[in-house]
Amino acid sequence: MANFHSYLYNVVDVYDCYGSFTWTKPSDIDEDKPILVHVWGAGGSGSDTYNGGATSQNASGGGGGGLAVKLIDVSSLGSTETVTVGNVGSPANQSGTSSFGAHCSATGGNGGRNASTNQGLTAYQVGGMGVGGDVNKRGGTGGGGYYASTSNCGGGGGGSAPAPYGHSDGYQ
Repeated sequence: MANFHSYLYNVVDVYDCYGSFTWTKPSDIDEDKPILVHVWGAGGSGSDTYNGGATSQNASGGGGGGLAVKLIDVSSLGSTETVTVGNVGSPANQSGTSSFGAHCSATGGNGGRNASTNQGLTAYQVGGMGVGGDVNKRGGTGGGGYYASTSNCGGGGGGSAPAPYGHSDGYQ
């Protein structure tokens, strides 16, 4: 696949605002060439130092959204496909999952105060994960913050989204 232009259908559609959209299969699409889809989940929200008035948990960054990359045969596409772009969640929740029809999806990162399971990992600030792609990567873990007093504290940075063609997941 060294020459993408001769192998893939050569049109780019980008959906970068959260919501639900309809992708329509072009009438002139070459049935012999697959489409290449990249889906990133929404990044998680960072948390503040005061978790319900307590300082027991430091200000933590949110996890990066996961990534799924998939080559899809044109014959398996409907005339339209639903594209979902996940929205950022609160610090105590997981952010939204993004998807391209039923072909592949990527979960959003956990918020800085969310320790629920996210595609097999259970931890605060864990990154989302690609699901159903030919390549599935996890977003980076949000960084931990610190709290010594109200005048000596700092938040953790957000986790990065993974690069589509790198050899690793996202970074803290």
